[in-house]
Amino acid sequence: MRLLLRTSAAAMLLVLAFGSGGVAAADPAVVTHGPRDEKVVALTFDDGWSTPRCQKILETLVAHKVPATFLPNAMYVRRSPAFWRRVAQLGFPIGNHTTNHRDLTELSKAAIYKEINRDRRIVEQVTGVPMVRVMRPPFGSYNKQTIKQSANAGFPTLLLWDTTAKDTSRRASERAMIKAALSGRKGSIVVLHCGPKATPRILPKIIAGYRARGFRFVTIPA
Repeated sequence: MRLLLRTSAAAMLLVLAFGSGGVAAADPAVVTHGPRDEKVVALTFDDGWSTPRCQKILETLVAHKVPATFLPNAMYVRRSPAFWRRVAQLGFPIGNHTTNHRDLTELSKAAIYKEINRDRRIVEQVTGVPMVRVMRPPFGSYNKQTIKQSANAGFPTLLLWDTTAKDTSRRASERAMIKAALSGRKGSIVVLHCGPKATPRILPKIIAGYRARGFRFVTIPA
């Protein structure tokens, strides 16, 4: 069953702002959150190195009818093409997180462009669906050259976050991860990861926690 994502006139304007398919926004931008006027939150999932755990995340999102945005690395998409085709078929937007998850601030401008452009090419070939034109730099690290080369590759929006679940931490307890993930407010972008063993376990409580506070879940484009 295809997950139906909510749309509206406002959402369509944001699609134009972020860009989709072959259309890119005119001006480069760094985004850490959405508008603060609606009680919505965007869950985002990076990486993708453990397909079984990614599958559990996907199953939870579908079961709870929660839209979300995935930002996988192409090296993992190539390992599990059937799974990522399924993500796209269900209607979950997929953004750019580079091919190999390298720190872009340590690369030459040619290497930055290659990491971003190759990720788009591989993911779109596997899924058959255009990427959402946002790029999340690995580790959240970026500089002026990162912004410039990302825009040159067709991704003028660098997508960061204002809320993290800390699900890659080796020291944080799952209780602490849930608390951190639930610290978002109106328009927050929450970063989680498609790979750590804790993430599929804490996700149901994160969903329940936001809904108990009256929040609605949206994708990055919407």
